Amino acid sequence: MRISDPMSRTIALAALPLVIATAVIAVVAAAQTQESCPPIIASLLPKNGSVRDGQYVKSGEGGDFVIRGSGSADIPFEHRCITSSKFPARVSIKVDYYGGEMVLLFEMQGSEPNQEIINGAMREFEQAKRTLNNAMSEPRREKLAGGEIVYTEYMSECPSKEEVMADIGEMALPNIKLRGVISTGNARLEVTLEGQISVEPAKAAVTEVFENFKKADFSKVK
Repeated sequence: MRISDPMSRTIALAALPLVIATAVIAVVAAAQTQESCPPIIASLLPKNGSVRDGQYVKSGEGGDFVIRGSGSADIPFEHRCITSSKFPARVSIKVDYYGGEMVLLFEMQGSEPNQEIINGAMREFEQAKRTLNNAMSEPRREKLAGGEIVYTEYMSECPSKEEVMADIGEMALPNIKLRGVISTGNARLEVTLEGQISVEPAKAAVTEVFENFKKADFSKVK
């Protein structure tokens, strides 16, 4: 696909969603029936996680292509209040990879999509804080491993040792809501992490995802 002038590039950029959508209609049904997560997607998720699902769709012609993928994994966290699950939090990812001259379309987007993701998460978490009467912490925005994250945390009830309905346990169980994004010269990854987990192990899991993403080679995906 040759994109030789600004007007052509603008037209191509506008048409990109239609190109990808057309490919998705043809391919995604088959991808969703796969029982195993594709290796390229699994390689992005934390190694200590329990992979739940994953898929990708590749569209384009020859060396000019776009790959869109997603996946998720449950991640472990040990806490005295958690007795029913070894994996009480979940990390989910979405990735877009542009190959060949399709990279030009990616470059034309600039950093705006990244900022939209982070700003949207800030608004979401601020609204959640107001809804829950300030039970959540103020959203925090941080740079992390070459990307950026925003997160909020709150405490939930630790189950009482006595099985008495009126007995309310202490608010001792950490919970987190996190969104993040990272991009390279031709790819972008968005991450969501939610569940019963404290901030530091949550940030460690996202750091691992970001580092895996920077090392991933999507050019060999068929």
